[in-house]
Amino acid sequence: MSLKRRALLQRRKKKSHLPVNISANDRARKYPEGTFHVDDDLLFCSSCNIVVDHLRKCVVDKHLEAESHKWNAEKNAVGKQKTLKTVLNCKTTAQIEKVRICQQWIKVCTAANIPLHKSDNPLMREFLQSRVVNGGAIPKCSQLHDYYLFDIYHAEKADLKEIIKNKRLALIADELSDDEGRYVLDVMAVCLHFYELSFNGNSVAYLLDTHFLTATNNRTVSQAVVKTVHEYGIDYDVRVFNSDNVAYMKRAFSDTLSCLFPLCVHITCHSHIVNLVASDFKKGFKEVTEFVKCFRNLFFVPSGRKSRFLNFLRRALRPGDSVTMPPNPTTKSWSAWFDAVLYHAEFYLLFEDFVQEELDRGRNTASNSLLRLEEMYQDERFMKKLGAQLKFLKVKAPTLMVYLNYFQERMPHATQAHAKMESLLQYLHDNAKVEEEDLEFCFDGGLTCQEKMELMFLFSSAFNDAHAKLYKYFVDGAQPASKFLEQIQLLDPRNLIDADLNFDSMDSIPGFEAVPRDEWNLYVNHLGPLAVKHNKDGKFDLALFWKSKESNLPKLYKLASCYCTSTIGSCDVERSFSAYSEILDEKRRSLDESRVPSRLSTS
Repeated sequence: MSLKRRALLQRRKKKSHLPVNISANDRARKYPEGTFHVDDDLLFCSSCNIVVDHLRKCVVDKHLEAESHKWNAEKNAVGKQKTLKTVLNCKTTAQIEKVRICQQWIKVCTAANIPLHKSDNPLMREFLQSRVVNGGAIPKCSQLHDYYLFDIYHAEKADLKEIIKNKRLALIADELSDDEGRYVLDVMAVCLHFYELSFNGNSVAYLLDTHFLTATNNRTVSQAVVKTVHEYGIDYDVRVFNSDNVAYMKRAFSDTLSCLFPLCVHITCHSHIVNLVASDFKKGFKEVTEFVKCFRNLFFVPSGRKSRFLNFLRRALRPGDSVTMPPNPTTKSWSAWFDAVLYHAEFYLLFEDFVQEELDRGRNTASNSLLRLEEMYQDERFMKKLGAQLKFLKVKAPTLMVYLNYFQERMPHATQAHAKMESLLQYLHDNAKVEEEDLEFCFDGGLTCQEKMELMFLFSSAFNDAHAKLYKYFVDGAQPASKFLEQIQLLDPRNLIDADLNFDSMDSIPGFEAVPRDEWNLYVNHLGPLAVKHNKDGKFDLALFWKSKESNLPKLYKLASCYCTSTIGSCDVERSFSAYSEILDEKRRSLDESRVPSRLSTS
């Protein structure tokens, strides 16, 4: 055999015989619906939940013929959750009542975050049978899971589909990593209309779905949002998309979601932005951070120290004064650090005696935090710097906390967001240039000129860093909806004074071109200023104003009803994550992913 022929045969042996044009989706479509599903371009067996090689048809067929697959398929078919129609297809009154009491029991347990396995507790079963009417009909946990939980979930989902059907919506998406290391993405919706607000004027957010992602990037986020939109039959009339400020969220909107929702505006979360501003502001106060953390660490280990501390405060303070534990500066609450700082600014000088009392109880068993606090109190220079910083923060921090809390409210703030950000930017700019006479309230006679200069530089740097961060988002374009928010504020009559009211300049509000010029002129020149003029008590009800102008300004009313109720943050998703953390506690780490959405939706 010639060398040339031998080389040709070797190349033929190395050449792959696998098809190159068939995808996992193509392979899944060749089998009955529900047999396989595709995730991240991988073919999964729906019964076994394992990856199957989609390139080799013989491998796929062999998997379907395996005894393990047949056993899993049969098990899923028997234990598969019935639809609501099947469960309610009862022939007798007793059967109907059993279904009703089981559904009510599951709703109560999920709302109160009571694990369903508590139904198997002997005392609980005795109580249900003896004290609850028809409580004996409640089965054990396994049957509640298999036959009733998903019925309620599907019923809630069907009701939610009707609520958001044919409505203008704001979609909210945010992601976290849970304690099991999984990437969890929540997708929520808010109906944009004045009549969709709650009785106290707050936005109402509905949890649509909870997704577990293989990774967090623009592709997986886009796929999850599109899947949710498809499942709920949303007709792409999505006007606002809210997310945090990360790059993959922005790219998910610009590359995919903006094509699906052509009239949609991407608003990055204002509360996240203000939290970033606050983080840059506080990062220079290292002495304060170390002090409040060390003091809070004293109470992490269960002991009688908490009661001794509260008794110490009762003796030290005046009768009738409130006595509370120091706030934890490291919780997930965005204002936690500021809460702890304001607390210690009031009482830090008192705590030296408490630290000494705890050391007298046993220095050999004292924790590192307690010993470090003793060192702090004995370091005169450290305490002078700490005292000056706490006095400074006691005066300056409350303003930042006002903005943090403002943007976490459920009340729609779209028409006020731009002005609020301008106000915060001006506040940071004004305080970045400080003089010594401006800081006399936090300087005492014990500070040297050098120490004063160091503190002045620290205070100025804190405001400069915070100002630079906000400037990046508010002025430099990191907030993609900056121009939209600037123009949308004119839909509030209180913002018409000294504003550019030119009809032709309103080019950043989707759908504004449908508003007649006559309506706009009537609003900005007559109806709007007149309503503000007649508002005597200073409490202007924006929703009531626009509802009263529906007949005079029909097109503008429709636009205002949508965008005046827009959400500008993802705080509702953060609250949903708090509920998720409560559900996935230490005793429910193995909770199946498929059951998490049903518990969240019914809680």
